[in-house]
Amino acid sequence: MLSEAHQDRDIWSPPLPSDGNLDRFSGTAFALRQHQHVTRGLERPDFLYHIQHGWAGRYRLMSDGRRQITALYLPGDICDPCWLDGGRAVQSVVALTPLQTTRISRRELESQVSLDADMMKFLLRQARFAQQIQAEWLVNLGRKNAMERLAHLLCEMYCRLSMSGHVSGTSCEMPLTQLDLADLAGLTPVHVNRTLQEMRAMHLIELQSRRLTILDWAAMRRIAWFDPQYLGFKIPAERLQAAA
Repeated sequence: MLSEAHQDRDIWSPPLPSDGNLDRFSGTAFALRQHQHVTRGLERPDFLYHIQHGWAGRYRLMSDGRRQITALYLPGDICDPCWLDGGRAVQSVVALTPLQTTRISRRELESQVSLDADMMKFLLRQARFAQQIQAEWLVNLGRKNAMERLAHLLCEMYCRLSMSGHVSGTSCEMPLTQLDLADLAGLTPVHVNRTLQEMRAMHLIELQSRRLTILDWAAMRRIAWFDPQYLGFKIPAERLQAAA
């Protein structure tokens, strides 16, 4: 019988990497510079964005300058289905890297949804996906230590990128700075640096040239208490396998 560590080196099959309804998400190409805001808190967003390349983050800025990143938008994501109702954005969304997107006006999408039930179902699935991630992040921030938090975030990033076909083996793009990771995990940059060094010393990961390589997938999942079911993986967590 193969050990779990050996099994985790086999090729694995993520959920379908794309949704056919994305073909219906017709819009215009739109690029944003790094640090450019997609929307600011209390604004009424006029557009929804399908991210093609790049990463964005939703955040809350405290009056003393501290920032908490409360959501990540990665390639393949819609930013943000909840804007369809025409309400104000509660928090700001900023491009963490240069972004290439397809954007469609909210009014145009409203008209499209009224004529296309499948598009409505797709947007509801996107909203449910975002809610499931938020629920898991709440546990991550509330009940896990620094290494568990960071391991979970890295596992999730890799899985989500694999779903949109943006991984190569056990490696994926990881353009976030240590400050970004600190703002995601509710830690200080010094604590993030120390924890990442420890993870490297344990031969769990490599971080080099803005790329993440997961060296020991089984150990990372155990440390992170990472159960990928919330991302839509239909196979049991113990059978989740990283690509060799």
